[in-house]
Amino acid sequence: MSKKPFTQIRQFGFSLIELLVVIAIIGILASVIMLAMNGARQDAKLTKTQADLRQLKVAIAMLAQDTGKWPNGCPTNTITNPEVLLDQPSAGIKISPIAGIIELPCEWTAEEVANWRGPYALQTQDLWGRSYRFDADYTTHCESGAPVQKYVVHSMGSNGVWEYPVNGSCNPQVSDDIYMVLE
Repeated sequence: MSKKPFTQIRQFGFSLIELLVVIAIIGILASVIMLAMNGARQDAKLTKTQADLRQLKVAIAMLAQDTGKWPNGCPTNTITNPEVLLDQPSAGIKISPIAGIIELPCEWTAEEVANWRGPYALQTQDLWGRSYRFDADYTTHCESGAPVQKYVVHSMGSNGVWEYPVNGSCNPQVSDDIYMVLE
């Protein structure tokens, strides 16, 4: 019986080190892609919110044309409180407001309610599930050291906190509010 000479058997495949390097590279690429997607997701939310605010600006203009009132029941030529959530009946955006006082001097009269031709908009909540707001005295910026207040429709953004871009002393504040001036 003859013995076969010992031959080296060549194995094909990856070593453990090679597999670990490939897995690490895939993990790094996945992290980079997830970060890019998160940024794109945030940009998409901002774009959608801005589109909603443009639609609500038109809806508020139509409400004002029909009734002569802002969503808070105040005449369109006044800068006053109250702020109002646009998904509330008193706003008159989705359903006809009920005649009555909102907060003096703001009220809906029976004649104004009769002139209501809505609904003016159906989308009144932002992507974070909170109502868009109408604010007739929102501080947008400062001029000559004095706060400038504007009529706006806005979202409180992802953090859900209502923050003006500047405070009453005209100091900039960190704010993720998204707003559109109604002019």
